[in-house]
Amino acid sequence: MNDRQIRTLATYERIASTLADTKTPLPPEAVVVLERLTATLVAIRLTGDDQYVARHERSVTRARWELECMRKDEMLPLARLTLRLFAGETAITSALKVPHKRAPTDDMLAAAALMVKTLRPHRSVLRAAQIDPARLDAIQQQVRRLRQAFKAAYGSVADRAVPTRQLRELFSSAHLDVGILDAFRGIGAKSADVREWNRTKKIGKRIGRPRAPRQRKSTAPLNA
Repeated sequence: MNDRQIRTLATYERIASTLADTKTPLPPEAVVVLERLTATLVAIRLTGDDQYVARHERSVTRARWELECMRKDEMLPLARLTLRLFAGETAITSALKVPHKRAPTDDMLAAAALMVKTLRPHRSVLRAAQIDPARLDAIQQQVRRLRQAFKAAYGSVADRAVPTRQLRELFSSAHLDVGILDAFRGIGAKSADVREWNRTKKIGKRIGRPRAPRQRKSTAPLNA
């Protein structure tokens, strides 16, 4: 939810709570509308949680950051340790090339998988050179996990649009119900009650630094 939606939701929840606790009996029609509004507000909260999860827990940005960490912490050290060991073995040294950090995701994962596949038959050579062969297992596990992470992250891009559309529909429904309740509340109300109700339904101001006023350009002619 954006800032405006969060402030609007807080206002609608305050309206629903105020009407639920009022001592003045509501007309039967207003009770039905209030129950519907309350259910809509619960749905907005749940949909907002779904939107947050889709945006933060399965994001492409996080998966890409983890891929870059694997490149820096696993691939580069292993390549530097083994390049001198297999100097002259063109087929092996070409498989030890680590892509640039801005290389496409598929290229990075393919390079990591090729590095593991090429060095796996030479585990004994690595061990003799006091290079831990477990590095290969670590990279292989990272590649498998990251492929699943990227698959879920790319899928979440479409999933994220679903709760966003649902939020617009739910807020539209809540807005209509609040308008109906506002009409019921104004029937036969005293001036003091109307003022209190107007404060209740007022949406809070945006939190943060206020916008600087725009300065009008002067139209006065410049002195020669």
